[in-house]
This record gives sequence, C-alpha cells and structure tokens, in this order.
Amino acid sequence: MPVILRYFWFIGAAFMAINIVIWRRRLLAVVDRGVASRVEVDHFTKWAAVWFVGGPLVAGLIALVAPDAKIIPVRVLDQRGIGNTWVLAEALAYAADPDGNPNTHDGADVINLSLSTLRRTRLLENVLEKVCGGGNDFPAIGNPNLVIVAAAGNGGDFTEQYPAAESVNGLIAVAASTQEDKLASFSTRGSWIRVASPGVGITSPVPGGLYGTWNGTSMAAPLVAATAALIHAQYPKTENAKIVDHIQKTGKRIDGPVQSRLDAGNALRTNPR
Repeated sequence: MPVILRYFWFIGAAFMAINIVIWRRRLLAVVDRGVASRVEVDHFTKWAAVWFVGGPLVAGLIALVAPDAKIIPVRVLDQRGIGNTWVLAEALAYAADPDGNPNTHDGADVINLSLSTLRRTRLLENVLEKVCGGGNDFPAIGNPNLVIVAAAGNGGDFTEQYPAAESVNGLIAVAASTQEDKLASFSTRGSWIRVASPGVGITSPVPGGLYGTWNGTSMAAPLVAATAALIHAQYPKTENAKIVDHIQKTGKRIDGPVQSRLDAGNALRTNPR
C-alpha cells in the first residue's frame, strides 16, 4: 500500500500541486495546489475537481521574492489534500526532467514541498536522493544543483515529518517563525530542521482578486524556495548542498530549537563558497 500523504496547515486546510517557476532561466518546482492550468500526474490514482486556492497563494509568495517568476503547475493531490507516495515520486521525477532528455535543461533547479507524512518510505527517499544528484538506480534524472525545500510540518513538537526529515544532500527542512523572530508554537521543531522562515499572518493573493492571510510551515517554505532560486540565478554553478548550507549560515540568529531565520538579502549579498 502506498503511504498516504497529507498537507497539514495550521488552519486545517489541505492542498497540493507542483508548479515550475522560471526565474532568470532558473526553474523552481513548488509542491502546492490549484492554479489555473495544470499537467495532471494521475497514473496511480483518480483526481477530484480542483477546489482549493492554495496554488495562487503560494505563487503570490514566490512573486514577493522572485517577481519575474513563471509558474507551470502539476497537480498531485485531490481536493481533500490527499495523495500517495507513488504519485509524488512520479511528479518529482517529472519536475526534475519534464521532457525525459537529460541533454535539455528544462527541469527544476528548486522544488518546494508543502506536504508531509509521519511515515518514512524508501521510495520517497530514493527519488529525492536521485533527483538531487545521488547515485541510486531510481529511474529519474539527477541534478547535483537541484535544491529541495520541504515544509517541516505543523505538529508543534519534535516528531519527524517526511519528506522534510529525509537525510538527503540538497534538501532543506523549513520551520515557521513569528513576527517576533521566535519559532511559531504550531511549528514542528528539531535538529533536522535547517532554517525557519516567516509563517504566521502571511498574506498573499487568492482567486477573485482577493487576498488571504494564512499560518503554517507551507507558507514559510516557498519563501525559502524562492530565495534558493535567486541564489541559483546569481551563482548558477553552486551545488545544492552549498546552497542549503548558505541559506542556513546567512540567516538571522534566533532563540529556540531552530536557530536560523531566513535572511534573503544577506544570502544574496554573500557568495556561497
């Protein structure tokens, strides 16, 4: 049986999709849900109609950091915010290399994952390792420059949530911080989390020309993902593990179990060596 994945938001909403974001020829794949057009990855499950507004919300957050981004979505969860690891694995492989040709650079340079499960699986670990340039035999194209940003979860405890807690080079787990530069009470915490990012009272566009304000690590993660895309654009030959280390090291020091808060300006002013 495939593991059931859910997107856990602080306010209880659920959604997921993949978007590919282009920033100065950098591509960023955002695991989220529901913007206007999409490529469906549905070989292993049936999908209900699109319902939730999270895709535009996350896209709006990316636009705050990388305003020239272009978003191409790939849906992987149903309207209840539920899917499984088989579909996610195929979607990750697609985002890394949409045309299946390793000689064309059409794959993502950054992938954002705003979803989690409490159960660890070898399948998800293998595909994440492979698309980030690892040496296993999973059928996907590897890219040693690909950064994967994963929301740490909203459990409010130290319980590891996946894929954020996977030990994969090039993957960065993101907690949520408050306006007071403290870890949000709902945010999952732990030594496996590299950085916190604003995740409380985050405002972004929703359909209908309106705005919504939300809380959650899924709001924090796309700010880190967009920052990683900007670093890629400015320092295009930097490998993924160095970008992850750079984001953590250039963050602002905060108190608590996650001690670095995203500082996009500092990350872009400093050469990741």
